Amino acid sequence: MIVRIGTMFMGEVDAVGGQSVQTKFFVLGVPLVPLSSFFFTNHGEGVAIPLHGKSVLAGYLRLALGLATLVLGILAFVTPSYRRGLGDFAGAIACGVGFVASIVVLGRLSAGEKARRQVLRACTGFAADPAILPSDLRARLEDALRARLEGRELPLRPDAWLALAASDDGGPYRQRQAPAVDAAAWHDVYAYARYAGVHDGAWRAALDALWAKVGA
Repeated sequence: MIVRIGTMFMGEVDAVGGQSVQTKFFVLGVPLVPLSSFFFTNHGEGVAIPLHGKSVLAGYLRLALGLATLVLGILAFVTPSYRRGLGDFAGAIACGVGFVASIVVLGRLSAGEKARRQVLRACTGFAADPAILPSDLRARLEDALRARLEGRELPLRPDAWLALAASDDGGPYRQRQAPAVDAAAWHDVYAYARYAGVHDGAWRAALDALWAKVGA
């Protein structure tokens, strides 16, 4: 019997448009130890991130439920036919349902958060929660978003954007400024707020109001 030794990726979660978080496990016959988590882009490139708890849990849970479904199913089938009943398959069915639920429920973002991640992906190329990205990559993406806003002469203060968000027509601020605050600007400033909000509480507090304008 050949025992596989090496690594494999498991625990895919938070998938958005072909991007997702996965965890590399050390394998000795079966996956045993989570080594590191990665955020994978559409090009299959992995960005190392801190060990992702939900991905690790999903990996272990899916493995356990998948194996349990297989083993219990086999045991039910080898039960003599004259003794075999529906109840013999109950354990396999329950584990199978749990396995599917671990993929559908545990690994999926809410509809609202998925929509927010799609905006992040459109603005930066990454559908990841900015907080999990490496600090140097997060800083580069934040700088690029800031430069885009500055290039359009748009404000970089959360209070200015909150005033705009509170007004249907853009309010007095918009009347004093030449650049139009269009849908693309709201997308960019929301993405910028997600990145800046990792280290700036004022931007973090403005997120819900900004998203209300993006989703309007």
